[in-house]
Amino acid sequence: MSIPIFCETVPVRTIDVTEDGPAFTYDPAWPSVRGAFPVSLRIPLAAEEGVSMSLAGTPEKLPVAMVDRRVAIPVNGAPSTHILKPDSRKLYGSVQNEALCLVLARRLGLRAAEAVTGIVGGRTCLLITRQDAG
Repeated sequence: MSIPIFCETVPVRTIDVTEDGPAFTYDPAWPSVRGAFPVSLRIPLAAEEGVSMSLAGTPEKLPVAMVDRRVAIPVNGAPSTHILKPDSRKLYGSVQNEALCLVLARRLGLRAAEAVTGIVGGRTCLLITRQDAG
């Protein structure tokens, strides 16, 4: 199975699923595209075609707990079961992008957190099940 990756309508990479796991290949035309950027496969981003930076994630995230199918704020040391991440005001589509990446990872057979999107207080949010809970 091959999954093409695009930046708008321009092909960037292909994810090929093999018996040994996923393999990533750049489209040969991608580096010559005006405004092309390297797409890293590692976190933190480093040593890939001159990239040297790390993205720890959105600073706005809130540990929450699901209680009777409702989102609650844990108090008095109660554990959180989920992370609520609102959209980034600086990066349009960040919630949908992260949700899509989690779905793709699971479909490729990788361990990835379960997540759902929704709207809270007029902002699009991602509700992610914590993998380290319990």
